[in-house]
Amino acid sequence: MKIKTILIAIVLLILIALVVYVISRPKFVLQTTHTSPDNKYILEVYTEKGFKPTMSMASESGFAKAYVILKDNKGNILAKPNWIKPCRFIIGDLAIEWQIEQDKVYFTKFNYINLKNNSLDCY
Repeated sequence: MKIKTILIAIVLLILIALVVYVISRPKFVLQTTHTSPDNKYILEVYTEKGFKPTMSMASESGFAKAYVILKDNKGNILAKPNWIKPCRFIIGDLAIEWQIEQDKVYFTKFNYINLKNNSLDCY
């Protein structure tokens, strides 16, 4: 009887932990879109919704997390982050630079998307 009670309590705790995890995950919303100079690509920037620093100062608005998705001009997704390689960055570091000749689009100083193989290179 005690073993059943303990097992039920453990299962309930695990279920509660999963619900809290799903509810507390950060939610991202589309902030802006950037079109390539040759109009072949669209880069969408998503930022964390509801980010509020505990000690807020005027300069802390750029600390929300963000990520990018690359689409072609028809709206098909070419490159997006996944759970193995989330490629998140601080929105204050956003610096879009299209280097079409090198088949790259930089979205921060060091992170870019390779336009040849549609892969994210994040550091």
